[in-house]
Amino acid sequence: MRIGITPDSPEKRAKFDAQMAIAEMDRKRLGVVAAYVVEKSGDKKALRNYRYIAKGSGPIDTLTDNLGLSALVRQFPEMTSQIKPGGQAVDAKYLDEATARAVELLAMSGYVMERGVPQNVAVDRQNRLLTLCMQAQSDIKKFAAAAFFDNIEYYNSNYASDIRPQTPDAAAVETQETAAA
Repeated sequence: MRIGITPDSPEKRAKFDAQMAIAEMDRKRLGVVAAYVVEKSGDKKALRNYRYIAKGSGPIDTLTDNLGLSALVRQFPEMTSQIKPGGQAVDAKYLDEATARAVELLAMSGYVMERGVPQNVAVDRQNRLLTLCMQAQSDIKKFAAAAFFDNIEYYNSNYASDIRPQTPDAAAVETQETAAA
């Protein structure tokens, strides 16, 4: 399991929670408007996009949904102006604010928008470092095998390992077999 995390300060957490409550309301409003727009337009592509966006739950999904719903609703400004969920007009200004809020909250969560897809910088950096370490280890083993080709016992005792990484399923089966024996 590879994860990346940085601790939040209490002030940052309070700001995030307050902004997240607004973002959840944005999602509800945008969902109402998008459903209306999809129904009135009859656009099959818009319907497919709406169904795809509406799946999922959780704070990160809420924020990415806000980005997707904002983009969908922007395509139909004349229909968007016909409906005001909760008395709030969903115009270009509102869409800009909702999009900016979603991007800011994703950044506060450690996610970075890259070509419209949220990316966690800490996890990406850790994955790159692990990959580089594994490649370096492989290179060391290759050169050691070449250097000690005539002394295979020394190579095996210092560079080779007979321990293989296990998948979680294989580890569970091995644990069950050990318990049964």
